[in-house]
Amino acid sequence: MRRVIQCSAFVLISTCTIYAFAGGYDYTKEDLSGYNLQPNFRVNNESDYSRDGTAVYFFGGYVYTARFLKSSTQTIFDPINEVSYPYTPKAIFPNTFHGLEIGMGKELTRYINVEMAYLQQFVQKKSGTVFGNSFSTSVKMNGFLADAGFVFNPDDMFQFIAKLGVQLSQFTNSTSINGASSFTFSNSTKVDPALGLELLCQFNKNVGLRIDAMYVADMQSSNSSGEANIMAGLNYTL
Repeated sequence: MRRVIQCSAFVLISTCTIYAFAGGYDYTKEDLSGYNLQPNFRVNNESDYSRDGTAVYFFGGYVYTARFLKSSTQTIFDPINEVSYPYTPKAIFPNTFHGLEIGMGKELTRYINVEMAYLQQFVQKKSGTVFGNSFSTSVKMNGFLADAGFVFNPDDMFQFIAKLGVQLSQFTNSTSINGASSFTFSNSTKVDPALGLELLCQFNKNVGLRIDAMYVADMQSSNSSGEANIMAGLNYTL
């Protein structure tokens, strides 16, 4: 009796197995149309650095300026004593400055920005002797920089941006010669073209480290041919 029962069970299981293979798999019962079968390699906590093309952002930081002063001999006129003094800009003016920059920008598209920034260069002084005359000078500048930028890689953590704009600069240059005469140089306010490159290293979608390198061409002054500004600071995107 036991052998008959075991044999019947074996025949039943074998019959079901043969039927399953013979009948095939019914694919119509499995609807996969609502599933994304593409592999997803993104880690769950990975940040998305992509620009959306509409954001507003703020930035600010420390600025180091190197001004390219000329070596040509020029003269400055003392209207009180009615005498002219020779000088060379490179000899009497300071050529490096420390300052601050703060500004805001707007993404027009995923690839194009517009920005406006306020610049402040702190007072720098220099003294010495040139052409037999003792001198001391004091120079400071404040201004505004407006530019547009093109982003080469808007989806990356490290984004590179080429920039082109103009800088409005207001200088206060004062000079004392032989301890008595004091002068203020002309061309104290001017507008010059500027171009440069920005590197934005994003910590997340909102906060990033920003480094700007800008060259401002001095088109309206006889004292220098331009200046290079390096800004290092933070960028915050709303």
